[in-house]
Amino acid sequence: MTRLREFNLPHKVSITGFLIVFALGIGVSGVLYSSGSGRFSIMSFFSPELARLKYSATPLEKTLRTTMREYVKSEADIKTICRWLDSGSGRLGYYESASPIIQRDCSQCHGKVPTVAGVGSLYTYADVLPYAMTRGSPIRKLSLRAHVHLFGIGLLLLILTMLANRTSIPHFLKLTISISLFGLLATDILSQYLAKLNDAFAYIVWISGLLLNISVVISILLVLRDIWFGEQVEN
Repeated sequence: MTRLREFNLPHKVSITGFLIVFALGIGVSGVLYSSGSGRFSIMSFFSPELARLKYSATPLEKTLRTTMREYVKSEADIKTICRWLDSGSGRLGYYESASPIIQRDCSQCHGKVPTVAGVGSLYTYADVLPYAMTRGSPIRKLSLRAHVHLFGIGLLLLILTMLANRTSIPHFLKLTISISLFGLLATDILSQYLAKLNDAFAYIVWISGLLLNISVVISILLVLRDIWFGEQVEN
């Protein structure tokens, strides 16, 4: 089998370009995740709470803790609404605790006649309930994202592992890379669905996604090292 180090210069340049673009894509995905709170923060990349809000929280909690956080008077008010959500989002609890906060902080834009696009009226209990009863993304939206990731990222991982198999690294390490990359991708996607049932799976999404990105970067570096600095095999 021809080693990467034995490829001619145009092939090396093409592979290197592909790997650099792949690495940039990993970086962009990190930016997308880190800006999930409504504003970009490098430290947010290491926050599992964003994964919980995205994959397991109700739309109401997610909005209150991210894009609409600045419009809520205090963190205590958000916790009050979250306690109502955790209690089952009942009608009585809504009017006793959640309604006064929502009417005060949200009704200006989400009253009887909403003045902003996206979320509709939050004026009555019936209006709020759809945003309080569902967890995570809708199944269709989740499946569309999973479809793209499984086929798109799966193909990229196939190319990356095939390149890694042509390096001079030990056989067991090649096998470990292949199993790790595809296993982490499958775990990430499956956990996104299960997170709708239990918060714990949202943290598994975060862990598997973080490990997948780290594994991809390590694999890319191993391939690049072998292409340009690996030992030449003599015929």
